Amino acid sequence: MKNLFTDQRGMGLALIIILTAYIFIIGCSALALSISSRRNAGLEICRQKAYYTAEAGIEQAFSLIRSGRIDLSAVDSAETVHFVPDYIAADYAGGLIGYVKAFRAGDSEEKYIITMESLGIFQQARCVLRVEAEISSSADPPSLYKIRVLSWKVNE
Repeated sequence: MKNLFTDQRGMGLALIIILTAYIFIIGCSALALSISSRRNAGLEICRQKAYYTAEAGIEQAFSLIRSGRIDLSAVDSAETVHFVPDYIAADYAGGLIGYVKAFRAGDSEEKYIITMESLGIFQQARCVLRVEAEISSSADPPSLYKIRVLSWKVNE
């Protein structure tokens, strides 16, 4: 009778099964990493587009203020001005400007401080921009306003 520990038959099959399982595990890990990386890249693109949408809301509101179509100097400091949907369209470049609102924060004779907040939405991503700006009237022509941004904060 042959000794069971010295018999080499079937060792090749066992080795192939172990190597196949090892390669399968490595392949599954690489696939999971690739899928996760692709999902994160897609989310980052959505976040960037939500940021740009919120930024567009702020810029459109600044344009309305700069041109004099909206006069925030007549607005009380306790009052909030909502730009969407009355002055700014909510749809923007495949995204959505959720809101743009402004309220006065400080006053002086020829200039005043406003705080403006804008929400940008793109697919499942959201971004809120909060901007503080100083607005002063221009001497030439007097109907235009100058805007100087004091702070720019991003909240996701």
